[in-house]
Amino acid sequence: MIFDKNKKKKKGKKSGFSIGEVMLAVFILGITLTALISLYVTGINELIDERDSVVASLLAQEGVELMRNVRDNNWVDTSSPDSFDGIGSAGSTETCTIDIDDNNPFCTGSDYSLYYSSDFYTHNGGDNTEFKRKIIISDPDASGSDEERKVISIATWNNKDIATDFDDSNYETDCTTANKCVFSEAVLTRWGE
Repeated sequence: MIFDKNKKKKKGKKSGFSIGEVMLAVFILGITLTALISLYVTGINELIDERDSVVASLLAQEGVELMRNVRDNNWVDTSSPDSFDGIGSAGSTETCTIDIDDNNPFCTGSDYSLYYSSDFYTHNGGDNTEFKRKIIISDPDASGSDEERKVISIATWNNKDIATDFDDSNYETDCTTANKCVFSEAVLTRWGE
């Protein structure tokens, strides 16, 4: 039998990946995983911001509805001759807070932070949240008329400082979702008085 050296070497040689090929594959895999994780984190952050935007919108609307509730309760209460009792005064502008269990807005102080307690957001303590809300009560046309009150409820999130970051007179331009701020407003009128 004739012995062929070349055939023996080929027969015993094992094929596989070189170190360069392995490093290239690991590099490509690393870049792909980094991109996917970055997309995932960005998506989660945007989802959280959208959720906070919705919660702040509901808190702003709730502020207006709570003020409307104060007016309605005053109108129903026979001992209160004024449906605007506790809702500002003609020709003035007040900045207040109000909670679901309040009969009147609290218009002194400057702590607009909201806390989470017993399934409600409140100014009266509980677990810290990133939300703040303030109510601005004013005369809608600055005429000094005592027939209407303009109620503006501004809510912020992401721990924005609602007292200093947003000018009450320019809330329509300052308060945007890009600035982590939303507002709701309504004009309340007297009921059959």
